Amino acid sequence: MPDNSMRYGTDKNDDLYGSDSNDTLFGNNGDDKLSGGKGNDILFGGCGNDHLSGGSGDDKLFGGSGNDHLFGDSGNDNLYGDKGADRLTGGEGNDTFNYLSLDDSLSESPDTITDFEMGKDKIDISTLNIDPDDNFVAIQLVDHFTHRKNEMLFSYSEQENLTKLMLDHDGDGVGEFQINIIGKMNDITNIKLLM
Repeated sequence: MPDNSMRYGTDKNDDLYGSDSNDTLFGNNGDDKLSGGKGNDILFGGCGNDHLSGGSGDDKLFGGSGNDHLFGDSGNDNLYGDKGADRLTGGEGNDTFNYLSLDDSLSESPDTITDFEMGKDKIDISTLNIDPDDNFVAIQLVDHFTHRKNEMLFSYSEQENLTKLMLDHDGDGVGEFQINIIGKMNDITNIKLLM
């Protein structure tokens, strides 16, 4: 496979591998396995339940629709689970878990971040500051929902060993958006949230 290449999958279940340089891989349809290898790669899972591994380098991984598993590996990676209940593992480096819409991690099918490292990794939810009426409403951290738009709270489930970040986007007192983080985060201020 040549360096700096683009490779496309089919409608079936594909295995795509990058080179030692900077590659772009598109899984398209099917349950695909994409591996970037060395270099700063961009991986798009597409439709289906995909497995994306960035390899070494500073990679960008986009799960697409489906319940995907994204593994950044070494390097400072950006992970975008997109729609579905995704499992996100940053790996080594300072990684950023990005959320561009409420549909990226709905409360009934939330993403799970497996290895969030406080002081290193970040969660970017800055694009969720737009309310359902397309107005800017800054996300506020709260202890409980008070029926105001864009309130975020967190809780820890000892039984599940999950820290849960929940966002009430429309102010109805119910969290529509949720991210699960494996492990106990003692204080939300220890989680780098880009809001």
